[in-house]
Amino acid sequence: MTVDQKLDLILEELGVVKAEVKADIAEVKADIVEVKADIAELKKDVSKLKVEMSEVKADVETLNVKVTNMDSKITSIHLDIENEIGPNIMRVAEGHLDLYRKLNDSIKASSDVEAKLVINELYIKRHERVISELERA
Repeated sequence: MTVDQKLDLILEELGVVKAEVKADIAEVKADIVEVKADIAELKKDVSKLKVEMSEVKADVETLNVKVTNMDSKITSIHLDIENEIGPNIMRVAEGHLDLYRKLNDSIKASSDVEAKLVINELYIKRHERVISELERA
């Protein structure tokens, strides 16, 4: 084989390799275009996520303010119950206990009076009988 033939073979092989390389480069370019499109979509998604995260942060801050307000209100209510309502309920309970005792005392007194009335009625009837017997005699 002559040098020219060898060179022709080499050039022919280089042409095939060149065509393969061009096809590979075209494929890589297509892949790069696809990757760029995916990256652009990811950037859009990330920007949406950033917006949503800022909204979530604002909501969380609002919730924190509301929780702090509720905590102070609950503390205030707890102090009111402890310092005012509880002692007032105890006073009312003590007053009811006194009323209950007085009611029991009144019931006992009225039953004593009732018993005395019954005894008096018996004496009166007995005396009436004695008087009527004396009048007959």
